[in-house]
Amino acid sequence: MEENREKKELIYNPQYVNPSISEALCEIHFATKTGNFEDSIKELKLLLKSSYQEPREKKIKQYHAKINEVGVSVEETPISFWVFKHNERNHLIQIFPHMLSVNELGKYPGWKIFSDDLFSAWNAVKKAFSVLDIKHIGLRYINLIPRKNAEEPLSQWLQPNRYYPDGILDSTTGFVSRSEFNIEESKRLIVTIAEAIQDNHEKGFIFDIDTVAQINEAMEWESIIEKIDSLHDLVSDVFFSSIARKYESFLKGENV
Repeated sequence: MEENREKKELIYNPQYVNPSISEALCEIHFATKTGNFEDSIKELKLLLKSSYQEPREKKIKQYHAKINEVGVSVEETPISFWVFKHNERNHLIQIFPHMLSVNELGKYPGWKIFSDDLFSAWNAVKKAFSVLDIKHIGLRYINLIPRKNAEEPLSQWLQPNRYYPDGILDSTTGFVSRSEFNIEESKRLIVTIAEAIQDNHEKGFIFDIDTVAQINEAMEWESIIEKIDSLHDLVSDVFFSSIARKYESFLKGENV
C-alpha cells in the first residue's frame, strides 16, 4: 500500500516550482460514543502538544428555521470548535463536534506530507473521541491563479473539459461557474471557477475542486485512506485534464 501511494505521489504531484494551491483540506465527519466534547478536547490537547501550539477556541453560529402556529421562527445555536496550529508549518487541525478538518495553507507541501498529516490527526482524534463510525469524507483543493492581463480570456489558462461549460472559457471578467456531479452512487464532485481579486488588486481566478464520499460505516485507517486516495485521484483527474499550456508554464515558474 505504501508503494502505491509513492507511485501516486510521482504521477499526480510533480514538484512544481510555483504550485497554485492556496488551500488543501480534508474533512472527516464521524459519530462517537456518548461523551463530553470538552473532555475529549482536553485529551486531544495532550496528544497534540508536542507538535502544535496551544489551541484556540472559536465559535460559529448555526441557524435553524422552525415552523410553528404563528409562522416561521429562526433559532440561533452557537457551536464551539478548536484550532490547532502546527509549530513549524502553515498547517491546521480544526476539530468540531463530530468533524475533523485538516488544512494545508500557503505553499502546498505535497500529497505525501498532507496524507501523513491526515494520519496523525485522525489517530489522535480517534483516541480522544472514541469514534464509532465514519459518516462522510471530503477532500478539497482551492487553486488561486493570477492573471497579469485582465483582458485575456480563461481559455488562455483552462482548456475545454467535461467538468465545466465551454462557454465560460470566453470570459474575461465577472464570471462564475459551479458544476455538480454524481460520479458514483456514493461520490460527489463540485467544480467552481470564479473571478477573484487578490491582495495587490490584480484580478485572478479561483479553480476550486471539491469532492465528497459518503461512508456511513466503521472503518480503520487503511480503509479510510483508500477512500481519500480515490478522492485525490478524482481531484487530480479534474485538475490535470483542465490546465492549458499557460497554466502549466505558470506552475513550472516560467515567465507568463
